[in-house]
Order: sequence, then structure tokens, then C-alpha cells
Amino acid sequence: MRLLNTLVLLLIACLLVACDSNDDDAPSTSQGQAARATAAVQSGAQVGVTSALQGGSGKSMPTADCPQGGNVSYTQATISGSGYSIPLTFNNCNEMTGPLTISGTNSFSATNVSTDSRITGTLNGLGCEVSYNGFRTISQTNLSTQATTLRIDGSYGAQCDAGNVTCSYANVQVDINNPAAAYEAGCKES
Repeated sequence: MRLLNTLVLLLIACLLVACDSNDDDAPSTSQGQAARATAAVQSGAQVGVTSALQGGSGKSMPTADCPQGGNVSYTQATISGSGYSIPLTFNNCNEMTGPLTISGTNSFSATNVSTDSRITGTLNGLGCEVSYNGFRTISQTNLSTQATTLRIDGSYGAQCDAGNVTCSYANVQVDINNPAAAYEAGCKES
């Protein structure tokens, strides 16, 4: 179970990288504004997922504090040997508010662990509405070599005060050592 929890947390971190969280664009650009909003979602989701994995399946936890203020809560996380669903509610967490669900399936063999994670929900804050509708990551880790392959699929978007950004992917291979490059390549101002 500990291996599963670690892998799920790693994959969710990759899943939520979105735009480059170290984006130094001025706040007035749509990509800079969207990058800050998606980075706030990533940070809050990591807090919520970590708490859900520590709490275990079927348990509720009122709140976990977010790094830049506010909190995130989850209710009735479902974690089993073959899948998981973690519904999160952002309560001004890192200035983002709204529901987000991270769910997926995983499979184990003698040599590999495979995971397919999906994120859905719409959050508001930092001058943006960030919507995920079935955006997903698919990974496979070789247990002998610890080599991991990661692909991303689907889309998400941010409607921001400064403009809109849409990020779309069709089964794109991600370099584990530089995931932001693949994520950024799929993002365009719209």
C-alpha cells in the first residue's frame, strides 16, 4: 500500500504540473496568470491528496491548511488495490476555490506498475477560472529498473482576466526529467 500511495502522489504531482509553476511572466499576460493559477491548484491538490492518502479509504477529514492560506478538504476518498477517487474541495486554498476530483486505476504485475489518472473540476481564483475535464496521465514504472514512462492526454483551460489559455494533448510522451516542457508545448493563448 505504501508503494501505491507513493506512486499515486508522484503521478498526481506530474498530472498537475500544468503550466510552468516558475513562470516569471508579468501578471498581465494570460499565460503568466494561468501559470500562477494552475500552480496554486497543484500545490493545494498535493496537500489534499497527501492528507487523503494518510487518512485512508472511506475516511473524511475536515481540512488541511494550504501553503499560501485557506484550506482543502476531502470527503470519502476511495483507495483500493485497483483504483482511487479523491474528491477535493478548495476553500480559498492558495486563493483558489471550487471542487476537484482526482481518480484513476492502477495495475500491478511482477515487473511493472501502471497507473491511469484523471482530473476533473473547475476552480476559481487569482483572476482565472481553471477547468479540467478528463485531463489524464498514463504511466508505467518498471520495478526492476525504476524507469518510468509518462504520457499525457486530454485538455484543460484557464479563462483569465488577461485572456484565455487552452492546453491540449493527444497521448504526448513526457520527459520525466523535464515535464514542464511537454506541458507548456500544449498550451496556447486562445
